[in-house]
Amino acid sequence: MEFDREIRARISTSILKKRLANGWSQKVLAEKCGVSQSAIAHIESGRKLPKYYKLCEISVILDIPMGSFFPKTVANSLFRHTIFGQLWLRFSYWWYIRRRNKSDNHESE
Repeated sequence: MEFDREIRARISTSILKKRLANGWSQKVLAEKCGVSQSAIAHIESGRKLPKYYKLCEISVILDIPMGSFFPKTVANSLFRHTIFGQLWLRFSYWWYIRRRNKSDNHESE
C-alpha cells in the first residue's frame, strides 16, 4: 500500500500546488475541468483518483507534465515527450488502478 500512498500524494500535491500557484479556487479549477468542486477537493485530499482522461485534462489545464505524477523510472525518463511515453503513462496508470483494486478486494474479505 506504500505505492498507493505515493501515487495519491504525488497527484494530489501536484494539483494543489499548481492550483494555488495560479491563484485559483477549487471552484475555478472545477469549472475549467467540467467537474464539481467537491470532486477537486476529493482529488486534492487524496481520497479519490480521477479517471485517466480527466487526469490528462487537469494536467493540461494546470500545465503539469503527466510524467510528474508517476515515480521516476527509466521508461518515464526516456519516453516522456513521445507517443510511447503517453502509452507508457496510460499503461502505468491502468496497472496502478488494477493493483489498487486488487488490494481493496483483499482487504474487504
